Amino acid sequence: MSKKPELIRSFNFSDGSLIQLADKVILNGTRDSTELIPEGVTAARLTALGTQNDTFRNMEDDIEWTGLVGEQTEIKDAALEVCETQTRNIRRMAANIFGEGSRKYKGFGFDGINALKDVERIKAYYRIVRRADARLADLAPEGLTSGLITTYTAACAAADLAYDVLVEPFKTAMRPQKTASNLPMPFMQRWLKFATQAKRTGSTNRKPNTTIM
Repeated sequence: MSKKPELIRSFNFSDGSLIQLADKVILNGTRDSTELIPEGVTAARLTALGTQNDTFRNMEDDIEWTGLVGEQTEIKDAALEVCETQTRNIRRMAANIFGEGSRKYKGFGFDGINALKDVERIKAYYRIVRRADARLADLAPEGLTSGLITTYTAACAAADLAYDVLVEPFKTAMRPQKTASNLPMPFMQRWLKFATQAKRTGSTNRKPNTTIM
């Protein structure tokens, strides 16, 4: 499986603190909406921030993803083990009919499969089932049938699918986390700037509370 994408955030505090900060911006922005009108604060912007914050809040965390990846890895490993069992059967048949030193036997490419990466193992299993189908008449005396080839093909397809489900959708589903820092931080920064300036100039207007508890 590919490595988990590295998350690069534009803030230097925890995700939980970001969520809480956004909550406070929404609450205080709503409370101080009149004073913040010159800063471009509108109900629509606060609603958009709330929607994005809820999306971020409800994203699966690392513990959940670790569990999901572990479950799918077990499914993938089990599918590969089925392919390996089928491969051993065909290898025995090919060795008995052709001999391990023959060109026909070597054409299956049995050696070293277990040392390959999963994606290459699956490719190798597809190759073996193709060679078994091509040598069906030769291997029939050892018990190879078109039905067994169909079963082996299905096992390859199951392993292929299990690998794809593990790698591609999980990477895709994790991509939103890479953009988690794209919450409306500029808007939040402008709001904090307004609060800071108001404090520095001694404004008597009610100030937004910017403390992160």
